[in-house]
Amino acid sequence: MNDNECIIQLNIIQYPIISLTKQYLEYLIYERDQNVFTSHIFCVLLSQQSSFLQDSLEVLKNIPDLTWTPEIPKFLLNKSQEHIDKYFTPKLQSKQMPLQVQRSIPSNITEVDEEFDWTVENPKCVNYIESMEHCVATELFASINMLSDLRCIYNYDEERVQYSHQYHLNCFSQGIGCERNNKYSFSFEHLEAPYGTVPASCVSYTSGLTGYVGKCPSKCDDGSTLPKRTTIDHGEVVMWGDGITWDEAGENFVKRAVKKGPIQLCFTAYTDVMFYNAGVYQHQFGDYLGDFRGEVMDWGTENGIKFWKLKMSFGEEWGEKGYLRIAQSDIMAKFWEFIM
Repeated sequence: MNDNECIIQLNIIQYPIISLTKQYLEYLIYERDQNVFTSHIFCVLLSQQSSFLQDSLEVLKNIPDLTWTPEIPKFLLNKSQEHIDKYFTPKLQSKQMPLQVQRSIPSNITEVDEEFDWTVENPKCVNYIESMEHCVATELFASINMLSDLRCIYNYDEERVQYSHQYHLNCFSQGIGCERNNKYSFSFEHLEAPYGTVPASCVSYTSGLTGYVGKCPSKCDDGSTLPKRTTIDHGEVVMWGDGITWDEAGENFVKRAVKKGPIQLCFTAYTDVMFYNAGVYQHQFGDYLGDFRGEVMDWGTENGIKFWKLKMSFGEEWGEKGYLRIAQSDIMAKFWEFIM
């Protein structure tokens, strides 16, 4: 053992706060061994002048047997500290709110296709990747983009129409605005009548530049009359949260739902997910950043690890051209389905 690396087995699983002022950066990772969590501390020699992004990347590169490739997010390069903080400011972990599960999981679902990928089956409807920029509201983006994707898939629109995130932010954000990821606020509730949204060609996205929301508009950006709002019949919570046993029936239930159209998945996000570049993401270290959401497009297995493939909202330069493959074992069972 040398000064650049030290490994100490511990019987705790809590993460220390990362301190960039110390000569050594300490962090903890989980190792699953016969369902027992074991933690290690790796001490990585760092320069005190290193940036937060570079330091975090070095931490990830020194984790053994990592199932995914990390890199500094390209969309954060040469950005201001304020912009970077939008993505990495720790949040208080919210207590789970009680929800009525609107549909239970049948125990007899056993047959399902081994492969199905909306990005292959219907790329013209789903392969549209956006970047939230200054407004980190994954819940909002996943909901609006899912609306656009599903209306295209089911031919409600002749071609894919991007609907307005900004209209939804300005009119129905309930004062939360861009600070949404640590809130149990469900955007689909405000896509149901009498709410809904309008095309982005009418009300364009501006909060990405400013990080702020405006007043609910009475006209389109060009001064023309607002069109009738587009709505969904309703959204359903398919499964919710802690205490749900994840088994083959539950997995197949979600797969069948995805075959009808992309559904929304919520997962607990930590610092390291922002460095995802490729592979199957499994959480290793970092602060709680909120509950992130994406659209489930596909499922699969790589090196024995089952994953969901999610369309995220960090732009095409992040992840696998805007997509995240996340291990099924790393998510809480929270899924939403839209009924068009």
